[in-house]
Amino acid sequence: MRFKNCEIKCSKENGVITIESIVVPKDKRGLGWARRAMTMLMKKYAEKDMDLHAYGQDDTTTTAGLVEFYKSFGFVVEAGDDSFGYEMVRK
Repeated sequence: MRFKNCEIKCSKENGVITIESIVVPKDKRGLGWARRAMTMLMKKYAEKDMDLHAYGQDDTTTTAGLVEFYKSFGFVVEAGDDSFGYEMVRK
């Protein structure tokens, strides 16, 4: 799914939507593009269970920051740690 200044890659298996990645160009970060895209995604799949693996992929994104970001959309940590990231779900 492509949104303005943001791309979200998802897959669907057994009725569960898995967020594979969210990519925002470095020069567009901190401007709310990922939040806007996630809001649209949440509306589209409001009735679906969702999961993801939260782990910072570069030096500008922290795992802790991602966990808080996803919590703001109703995701909860199911398992994981700071070294390898966190499995998160929304039901």
